[in-house]
Amino acid sequence: MHFQIWDNGDESVGIHGNRTELDTDVAFLDGEDRQEYIESIKETLGAAFAFIWDNGCVHDLRQRYPMRRKWCER
Repeated sequence: MHFQIWDNGDESVGIHGNRTELDTDVAFLDGEDRQEYIESIKETLGAAFAFIWDNGCVHDLRQRYPMRRKWCER
């Protein structure tokens, strides 16, 4: 599974956005276990990068399961 994670920064004050891509294997799981694992990964990555980048909202776009999601501390 491929994750694209980014934040927009705040160009009005000179803070540029960040972006990273991560791959993880979920093939060893099936059905409901896989979906739970994916949701857990999304929540963990969103919280981690929101903390690391400290720029507000973090977004995720998964190529295999196209869905956009945001984590916002504000």
